[in-house]
Amino acid sequence: MIFKKKLWIIGFLLFSQHLFGQNIEHLKIQSDILGEEREIMVYTPRLYEESPNRKYEVVYVFDAQARQYFDFVHSSLTFLNPSVPMIVVGIISENRDVDFLPKYNLPETAKFLRGETPKADLFIEYINTEVIQYIEKNYRTLPTRIAVGHSNGGVFITYCLIEKPEIFDVYLSISPHLRYDGMQMIKRLKEFAPTSIKEEKFYYMCKGNESGVNWPESINAAKELFLTRDYQKNIHFIYNDFENETHGSVFAPAVLRGFKEYFKYQFYDIDKMIQYYQDLSDNYDYHINENIIVELAFERSWFNQIEDGIKILNWGLGKYPDSEAIKNYIEMFKSKL
Repeated sequence: MIFKKKLWIIGFLLFSQHLFGQNIEHLKIQSDILGEEREIMVYTPRLYEESPNRKYEVVYVFDAQARQYFDFVHSSLTFLNPSVPMIVVGIISENRDVDFLPKYNLPETAKFLRGETPKADLFIEYINTEVIQYIEKNYRTLPTRIAVGHSNGGVFITYCLIEKPEIFDVYLSISPHLRYDGMQMIKRLKEFAPTSIKEEKFYYMCKGNESGVNWPESINAAKELFLTRDYQKNIHFIYNDFENETHGSVFAPAVLRGFKEYFKYQFYDIDKMIQYYQDLSDNYDYHINENIIVELAFERSWFNQIEDGIKILNWGLGKYPDSEAIKNYIEMFKSKL
């Protein structure tokens, strides 16, 4: 009994050590595509330095010039799913209209933009060929990329889905400004062929209590498209209404709900989670060590999902058949049934 208690304490410490500690770097990139210097922020979890062989999913937060967006995302992830720590990249835009919006077609849009020329196509290339390449060259990353965009940022990440779906795998589009330029993005979504997407995407969209002309209508139109058969084949779509939140206040609850839905989609189905890590191991040279396997199992135990924890440990034993630690944890978990 004492031995089992010690094992439980060790497992708890492995799991809980992800909850605290962080490192944030402020970096400058000389962009050849944009012809100017740009700034990004990079958050790495504490165990990034302590676990030199571990790799991480990467979250790209747009509008990080509003520092609270970037800080809220990386802080929330620590609590939402501590067994899956992530790198978080803050994308800073001094002129978000120019960076995020596609070229307009209507003269009234020119008045709205006060003479600015939108350059979303250039910004896509900057993100894809300069920012992402820099991050993946200089940090230990997994192939999964997650985009978080609010308002115009939601327009931009949706535009990425249409124009270059290979850039991101997961999209959190928070009260996106889809009424832009006479609902240009709705027209693009209608013309887009989602069946051309090679691997399934996760797209989360929500709406606050929007009062702007055609704002609710544009989001509802996008929702109806994402619910069609062609979109459902290759895009896992989740939608929420936040009727008690304004356009500004919706960001925080939407981030929490959106990531919860993503974690449910990717990690809460135990067979799908195991397949996810197995695919990473088989196709991307990802080494999942015994400690990570134990952490994943212990996370299940906090929700009294003991059988799922045992299933994870048995999968781990298949990878490490001589591991006495995993064998002991299996026996300990079985004693909790």
